[in-house]
Amino acid sequence: MILDKAYDQIPLGDFVVYTWSSLLGLSFLIGLFLFLAQASRKKQDIAKLFYFSTAVFIISLIGSKIGYLLQFPNQLWQISNYLKTDGFTLYGGLLSGVLASYVLLKILRLDFWLLADMAVLPLSMGITLTRLGCFLIKDHPGAITNLPWAVIWPDGSSRHPVALYLVLNGLLMLGLFYFLRNKIKVQGLLFIYFLLYYSFARYWLDFSRAADLASSDPRWHMLTYSQWLSAGLFLISAVLFFKLRHRGFLVKAKNDKILT
Repeated sequence: MILDKAYDQIPLGDFVVYTWSSLLGLSFLIGLFLFLAQASRKKQDIAKLFYFSTAVFIISLIGSKIGYLLQFPNQLWQISNYLKTDGFTLYGGLLSGVLASYVLLKILRLDFWLLADMAVLPLSMGITLTRLGCFLIKDHPGAITNLPWAVIWPDGSSRHPVALYLVLNGLLMLGLFYFLRNKIKVQGLLFIYFLLYYSFARYWLDFSRAADLASSDPRWHMLTYSQWLSAGLFLISAVLFFKLRHRGFLVKAKNDKILT
């Protein structure tokens, strides 16, 4: 069995490092570097994209907190208690970030799909690092299991290491999309592949989450809220996939006609 205690804080002399928030900050810095490095190669305005990225990160944090609060609709009268907690949701951050990016890029008159593709590797890196933080602080209780890689929960039960599954999934995304980044010629398709992959994987991985604890994710008709969002995002991404593929074929046919 692995990780028999949580590592919420790591003391370093007179300083205390808060594990999850530190990895969140690190993921933003590394992601920003990766994003701006790509922007530089594509001759984009680095200064403008720096401020854009910072604004989207802040909006995503707010959206992530709102997403967490909306998981408890029957207890919103206790909202002040939830605002004091450290709870966040990835989908709240991802969806608010995408929406904010679309609006801001329209204002800045920049290509949304070009920058969306450039965001895939930073997003994959960010998911990996923040989920590592979730694993270290023993967040996301899993269903009971006797598998040798189970984690010991505070109640003494052996449970699926849900956060570790999400870390491994993040690493797989990082490797896959690094390999595909220069092989997909239709602009926007790399980002759509990211959405399709993540929503599909997240839907199935959520079946390993606990349903028997007070801290378990709320469920609606046997599925977690994240699973419903995953299903919806997968369907929307599939529609966008076919639209972008069709647009790509039209552009290719037009170019071929011009060349001949």
